[in-house]
Amino acid sequence: MHWWIILTEEMQEQIDMQRKALLSLHEKHSLVMLQKNNKLSQLQSELEKARSDALAWVPRRGHVVTGKRKKELVALAWALSYSFDKTAGTRGCQP
Repeated sequence: MHWWIILTEEMQEQIDMQRKALLSLHEKHSLVMLQKNNKLSQLQSELEKARSDALAWVPRRGHVVTGKRKKELVALAWALSYSFDKTAGTRGCQP
């Protein structure tokens, strides 16, 4: 057997090993992205509920709560609303 045939076979084996490693990395990446998207979806649902609760609670209690506490509650409602608006389009994102 000639040396270049042996060298070519070794190179092919390395290519095959690298290809398998790359496929494994792609699978791991896909799994991580799926987990991240699931977590993002869960957090989005929690944010939507918190925003809804805060916006429903502030007007209902607005006539009772006055002064500094009222300002804090309104600021919280606005912050939740802003956070919701900033993340509303990111569900199911892909790299």
